Amino acid sequence: MKDEGLSQQYNDAAKIRSAGRHLLGIINQVLDLSKIEAGSMAIEHISYCPSSLVREVVDTTRHLVESGGNTLAIAAQGLPEAVGDPTRVRQCLFNLISNAAKFTKNGIISVEALAFHETLIFTIKDTGIGMTDAQMRRIFEPFAQADDSTTRKFGGTGLGLAITRKLSRIMGGDTIVSSRAGIGSTFTLTIALNTSTIARDDGRTAVDSAPNSKPDQIEKAA
Repeated sequence: MKDEGLSQQYNDAAKIRSAGRHLLGIINQVLDLSKIEAGSMAIEHISYCPSSLVREVVDTTRHLVESGGNTLAIAAQGLPEAVGDPTRVRQCLFNLISNAAKFTKNGIISVEALAFHETLIFTIKDTGIGMTDAQMRRIFEPFAQADDSTTRKFGGTGLGLAITRKLSRIMGGDTIVSSRAGIGSTFTLTIALNTSTIARDDGRTAVDSAPNSKPDQIEKAA
């Protein structure tokens, strides 16, 4: 009986930790969206390796992909060094891959990255439930999902894709989607290879952030 009681306590504690992480994730997303819309989102301009970054994000999200019985394919070799904000690029990729994992079961999710001229191009393709044209038109709106039934069945806040598009545009690119209901979706994320050269709204180029600057987010629970 004592062991059963301890086991139940461990299970309860695990549920509390999981709920806490989920809540912190929502809070951080709301904070990010608020800063972006206020024009106060700080973007770093430091050197990073896009190939290594993609592999890191894939390793982080692999359990999400494979828990749905999916096969994960990756092609991201030989990319040139980039200058930008690896934390925000990582955030965008995480949002897109985890979104693909959420709506794909027993399928294939592929992550491809390449450089074309002065742009990094990331393509996340899935064989999931897909979307209609009407659903695609609203998928990047804050707090929006494909429809209400999607929220009930799959959960989520509808912020991840909105934040991803806004961040990619701040970093000199964009996020677009093509999809067919019942077939799957393809999200394409583009980022400037060197974000320090992007002209700001006032016509000046972006200034490198302080080396010790960090995203202003609430720390994750242990």
